[in-house]
Amino acid sequence: MKLSSLRDFERAGWQWREAGRFLQARLTLSDRVPEEAFLRLPPDWAFFWKSKEASAWFAAWGLAEEISFDELMAADIDPQLTICGGFPFAAARQSHSEWAEFTHAHWFVPKFLWRQSEDAAVLEITCPLARAQNDDSWKARWIAEAWHFYQALHASPSPGARPAYTQLVSHPQPERWHTIMSQAHERMRNGAFDKVVLSRRVCLEFSEKLQTADLLRQLLTLQEESFIFACQSPEGRCFMGRSPERLLAWQGRRFQLDAIAGTRRRSLSASGDQAYSDDMQQSPKEQNEHQLVRQAITDLLQAEGVTFVPVEEQAIIRLQHVQHMRTRFEGEMPPGRRPAELLPLLHPTPAVGGYPRRPALDFMLETEGYDRGWFAGGIGVFQGDHGDVAIGIRSALVADRKLWIYAGAGIVPGSDADAEWLEIEAKMQNFLGFFKAEDASK
Repeated sequence: MKLSSLRDFERAGWQWREAGRFLQARLTLSDRVPEEAFLRLPPDWAFFWKSKEASAWFAAWGLAEEISFDELMAADIDPQLTICGGFPFAAARQSHSEWAEFTHAHWFVPKFLWRQSEDAAVLEITCPLARAQNDDSWKARWIAEAWHFYQALHASPSPGARPAYTQLVSHPQPERWHTIMSQAHERMRNGAFDKVVLSRRVCLEFSEKLQTADLLRQLLTLQEESFIFACQSPEGRCFMGRSPERLLAWQGRRFQLDAIAGTRRRSLSASGDQAYSDDMQQSPKEQNEHQLVRQAITDLLQAEGVTFVPVEEQAIIRLQHVQHMRTRFEGEMPPGRRPAELLPLLHPTPAVGGYPRRPALDFMLETEGYDRGWFAGGIGVFQGDHGDVAIGIRSALVADRKLWIYAGAGIVPGSDADAEWLEIEAKMQNFLGFFKAEDASK
């Protein structure tokens, strides 16, 4: 039941506690709010996360404090704090990239957090303890601000008409794509690398500002086994997507990660889907691509002295527009080590970079001609001794009246330029499928 006044809100049974160097208030409610509602608030650091295994989700807004990766790895962070954010695929090469605030890693403790499950909702306020201790009016002011946050979440305006785009620009163009593919095959023949992941970028331009809340709501309607995420900056840019691929999840010393490689499109019929799946599993090219990813992860875990086992070997995961082969790894870190230590070692896996890593990345950086930003980087959540980080694929960047859509394909010997172009086109349909071109005759 929705609280109807600030007075009721203040007296609703807040639980206050110190959480390390933060002060935190928590309120349990029976309310329900639309998942995309937080993106209708004024621009600030904001974050949405929904795991592919659970119906629960959370939305965060406002920045209580930025956190470095080294701090994330520290043992003294309070286990009940939620820390969210992400990191780019690689360091930015351009000073004026469209990614702006998303050209570097950003992790933060949110000021307000709404966590919603099937049974209840929890609203949290978090503030640095030192700030609260030096300001006697802090509690009243932040409760009042939380009230505005609460009211905004409950506002459900009718969605506007889905805008048509006025221009579509693809980078690279088809001719350039064929040239890059030829160069990649030449490098592979010369033994430079065994696999490289090449991406494409499509920019849609609109005559009006895109509503990120409406776009997130559209992503939520898709039925598939994927993480759903969105991270918005104070300048209003928003990185969002539906990723099927887990970079790393952990609970205590136990961890889980995915190796996904090999792609076929979906069919309208079950028999057609199975035919595509069988063709993928019997293809030497797809098997080679999958095995390279799997072997690289195996080699890394063995080198780190980690106990692990591959599970669900080459399981088929079917998404809205494509299907893949997946091998999942589960394991345990040695005593005294934390699974999150593996994050900078795993990234980028051969699923989004290539193999061997360095020469493949050098070729990619040499030929793609743009910054990937958070596309194919990592995005996720830390909380105490557990966390979950997805690879930021099947994703896009929203900035005012522009939508940049990104997707890539693994290139190995036997890859065909036209087939890989169409594979990437299918992967972009999570966003391209929402829009149509503006009617020039109007």
